Amino acid sequence: TSKRSQSILNYFKNCSNLERVKASVCWSSATSLAGTFYGCNSLKTLDMGDAWNTVNCTDFSDTFNSCIAIEELPGIVTNMATTLSSTYNKCSALKRIRCDYFNLENCKSLQYTFMTCSSLEQIPKLLNTNRVTNFYQTFTECSSIIKLQQETLDTSAATIVYKMFANCASLEEAPEMDFNSVTSNSPSIFNG
Repeated sequence: TSKRSQSILNYFKNCSNLERVKASVCWSSATSLAGTFYGCNSLKTLDMGDAWNTVNCTDFSDTFNSCIAIEELPGIVTNMATTLSSTYNKCSALKRIRCDYFNLENCKSLQYTFMTCSSLEQIPKLLNTNRVTNFYQTFTECSSIIKLQQETLDTSAATIVYKMFANCASLEEAPEMDFNSVTSNSPSIFNG
């Protein structure tokens, strides 16, 4: 297959009246889901079962960005992902992601990944984050999160952590993190 057919880039982007997607197709050949449901602000049901087979996908940037009405999403396979930038950004009604963990062994950026997920109470465990360099506003305004599901978060490669947990008003406990590689001035990690 050609590179073009392997990308589902912006497939439903800005389909603002779309309320339900039932897709029983094979997604395993997709290498990019960037912007797939971006701006689908009426989307309430994404019927793909509990797990979305995205085994070869490297780019999840903006996949669900601004899906403000959806409350539950299927899990995604992130083993090959290099970026999850803004994947769930502005999913303000999102309460549940149907997976236990994200394997991020190839990921470099978690910028804005869960930003403004104000109804999300539990984030899947973030495993193997030792290559992630960008945690810019990853959890900003996740105001319902009390603690992450992990005792440690590998931030040893992180150079950017600005406002990583800003305005996480309910946060009672943060995981242990290493900020020795941080190069940017980041006094606002826990601002608000």
